[in-house]
Amino acid sequence: MNTAEASREAYREMATFLRQNPQALNMKPDELAACTGLPEEVVREVLQGAKTKRPSNSATATKTKGGATRFARGILGLFDRLTGRPLLFIGLSTALMILAIALIGSLSSGTGGRGVEIEVAQGLLILVVVVLQMATYYRHARARNALYGGLLLWLMTTPIVILQLVLSRDRPEELGLPLLVSAMVMAFFVLSLIYAGIGVACSIIGGYVQVRRADLVKERLTRQQLLERLFQIEERLRSGPASPTRTGSIFERRWAKRVRENPFPYALVAGLAISLLQVLGIGGVQALLGETSSNSLVYGFGGLVIGLITAVVQIALCFLAGRPWRAVAVSLVFTAVSVPATFIPLGAFGMKWVVANWPEGWITALAYSLVLGLVAGLGALIEERAALEARLNRDDPAALLAEMIEIQRRLTPSTAMVCVMVVDAAKSSMMKAEADPLEAEWTFRAYQKFIEDIATRFGGRIHSTAGDGAVAYFDDCTRAFAAARTIQTEVGDFNVKVSRLKSPFRLRIGLHCGTIAGELEKVEFTEVIDIAAHVESHSQVGGILVTDPVSSHLEGEALAELKDTVDGFKVFMSLNPTLGP
Repeated sequence: MNTAEASREAYREMATFLRQNPQALNMKPDELAACTGLPEEVVREVLQGAKTKRPSNSATATKTKGGATRFARGILGLFDRLTGRPLLFIGLSTALMILAIALIGSLSSGTGGRGVEIEVAQGLLILVVVVLQMATYYRHARARNALYGGLLLWLMTTPIVILQLVLSRDRPEELGLPLLVSAMVMAFFVLSLIYAGIGVACSIIGGYVQVRRADLVKERLTRQQLLERLFQIEERLRSGPASPTRTGSIFERRWAKRVRENPFPYALVAGLAISLLQVLGIGGVQALLGETSSNSLVYGFGGLVIGLITAVVQIALCFLAGRPWRAVAVSLVFTAVSVPATFIPLGAFGMKWVVANWPEGWITALAYSLVLGLVAGLGALIEERAALEARLNRDDPAALLAEMIEIQRRLTPSTAMVCVMVVDAAKSSMMKAEADPLEAEWTFRAYQKFIEDIATRFGGRIHSTAGDGAVAYFDDCTRAFAAARTIQTEVGDFNVKVSRLKSPFRLRIGLHCGTIAGELEKVEFTEVIDIAAHVESHSQVGGILVTDPVSSHLEGEALAELKDTVDGFKVFMSLNPTLGP
């Protein structure tokens, strides 16, 4: 057997082992690696992938309800077609916006229009175009589109602004043309960065909404659909590639994994180093050259460069942190360690600078760190899930195994012991036949309410009801038995004071306890209910019959063992099925 086949066989053996031993899902990675023969690093990666929900192809599948919804879906479909190539749409809409602004300005100047109205019209046009572009980023949920869009905006607007400055006769003469052009280039670059940042935030929020929608669809899968999905994955695991594939995600790189394991020391060192660079660099130059208009532009440009470096490093560390809460913590650490450097009395920095920026500047920095960390963390979450989905689509064995583990966990939920009580009314068909239909309907509803009230009184819950009986379940066998005796005791009063039927209610009750998976009210079929129903059918009218597991919890109760068994269980009849002497 070659290496590839041996690797594939190891994944198959792990899948088989987990199918046969569901409890192994709670084992530690090293223990599971020893049992399956896979490297511990691979097992850790599989288990980590199983903890992460992944978006599915049916993420946007929703039911159409009503004309308004159909209209909205039609508008969204049209918008998606128009923005099918996001960068092309961004470029064309930006170009049309620039032309429209120029056209409005030229027409207004030719007709003697008022300046305020021109500015309002141009402002509304800019607002509409920017909103449409942000909606494009949100809808397509790709952060790189926003980054490219910001660059495209800067490249398209900056030459026009420079040309206007060159041709303008109203520019300030005290500032030289090169200085003025440089200042405008920097200003529009900053605006483009802000635009790109807002676009990235919209993209990440859109991606997160898609992921959450996909998670909701996935959570609503029925047990049958989960089983079908499980068998499909097992088949793909048998026929897929032998070794894990790589998607090119940044999280798969060795250095990124090291940072991700513990990003806080990197945030501490990077934040301190960059803050010292800012203070010693800009503050030192300010101390040497002094303050002039030309030097202020140099300081501004230097501050912009260092600010960009700071933002890129902070975003990268928050992104590599992986989870939103870790990203926020990393961002706060990065910002906090940069504070001490600002106390160095160099240039504009020092105690006066600190006091001048307190508290507004520090509150702004704190808010910026929180928002940046949250957005970067959400982006990392989306990127991680997209990478896992890409590997899953390539039939990567580790990703398939992680998906199988996640499905298997849902198929084998936590277990709990319950005691099921089944109540049935003897000869209920005859009771209904000899009564007025409306009176029979009212009485049987009251009868079901009577059983529900008593079950609730003893801590039980109703699983299901039928016309002539009910199924209730309890966490404790003694409470279930007490509820059964109370029902048999109080049904006489019900017949006298409540029932409108000629024939009285005469009840049979059966009890059985056992282990179920998950919550009983969500279970469509379980053997515990089935056996309790069979026990009830063997009970005498007015009696209570319990299985051996229930009787073991009823110390001191008078019980008599019957000769016959029910579904392989010994059954016992209560000698005192009612309360009182």
